[in-house]
Amino acid sequence: MHRSGLADSCQCYCGLGVEDAFHFFKCPAHFANRPRLFGKIQEILSDDVKPYAAPMSVISVLSPGRYDNFTLERREAILNATFE
Repeated sequence: MHRSGLADSCQCYCGLGVEDAFHFFKCPAHFANRPRLFGKIQEILSDDVKPYAAPMSVISVLSPGRYDNFTLERREAILNATFE
């Protein structure tokens, strides 16, 4: 949030470190946000036939374009979901 100008400090308000993409995956302050984001990503990647078990990592969330099997629409939807 600091890099985007939405926060005055790069320190997370949890007090446990710098708020960056890696911190999001372990931060207690984002405990409620993680399942919501991961659920949305699962929904985006699943089709009508079967659910998709997406690898939840910093790369899959912030750089979904690295996965060849993700369509452009799915990549854009994943990136948009991170800002909901």
